Formats: sequence, C-alpha cells, structure tokens
Amino acid sequence: MELMAAVTGDDRFEKCLESNDKKGKEHMRLDCAIMNRAEEHGIAIGMERGMERGKMTILHALITEGLITLAEGARRVNLTEAEFLERCKELEKPEGELV
Repeated sequence: MELMAAVTGDDRFEKCLESNDKKGKEHMRLDCAIMNRAEEHGIAIGMERGMERGKMTILHALITEGLITLAEGARRVNLTEAEFLERCKELEKPEGELV
C-alpha cells in the first residue's frame, strides 16, 4: 500500500488499510469497492469532458479555417453562437492539474 501511495500520490489506500485493520476484511472490501467506483466515475467524467473539449477544438479550428460558419459550428453542439464563442474562450484556459 505504501508503494501504491508513492506511485499515485494518493494515501487513501494506506488510510483504508489502517482503518480496516481494526474493522475487518469485509469492511476493507467495501471501502475498496467504493473507492474503485468513485475512481471509475471520475475517469468517465474526465473522458466525457475530454471528448467535449476535443469536439469544440475541432469545430473552432474548422471555423477559423473558414471551412464551416460559426452558426454551423454552434448548431453541431446545440449552442447559440454567443455560447459557442464563450466555450471557445474557455478552451484557451488551462485544464485542471491531475492529482
């Protein structure tokens, strides 16, 4: 568990192990299952955000190159032109750091 914490920078595994020494193996399995589900949920959210960001980046590039209009790009992601432009501004901001 110390190696897992060192590699991932996440000490949940050590804390889980410490608390479960007192509570028993069944509780440890439940804690680990909960952590796994939370991690899988986080990965799914990250993938969804990445796909949306990629779609917006491609549409922005197509508009910039004059291959499609702003109206067409906005329509493809069900946004108004103003909303589309606002999202494009957000693309220039750095994404959150990974833990």
